[in-house]
Amino acid sequence: MRLADTRALVPEFLRENFDRNVPALVERVAVLDELTHSLFDGQVDLLSKAVQSAHDLCGSFGVFGLRELSGFAQEVEGILRADDYGNASRQEIIRNNISNLRQCLHA
Repeated sequence: MRLADTRALVPEFLRENFDRNVPALVERVAVLDELTHSLFDGQVDLLSKAVQSAHDLCGSFGVFGLRELSGFAQEVEGILRADDYGNASRQEIIRNNISNLRQCLHA
C-alpha cells in the first residue's frame, strides 16, 4: 500500500487534515525507527521514548480511521511495553511493522 491507497482509506471529511499531517507522521515513523534501532543496540534508556512514540502513532492513525496502521504501531508498542524486544523474532516484527508504516506513507 502506498500513500494514495492510505489516503483513500481516510474518511473524506478528514482527508485535508490527514494531508497536512503526512509529513509529521513520516517524521514520527522515522523517529520510532531510530529509537528501536538504538534499543536493539543496547541503549535501553530510550525505551520509554520508543514506547511513547509507538503509542502516539497508534493514536494518530486511529484518529484518521486507519485501523491497520494503528495496529502496526500498537503491536510495536505492546512488544516494547512487555520489554520483549530483545530476541530476533520480536525485532523482526518491529522492523516489519515500521517498514509497513513507512510504505503506507510513501508517495
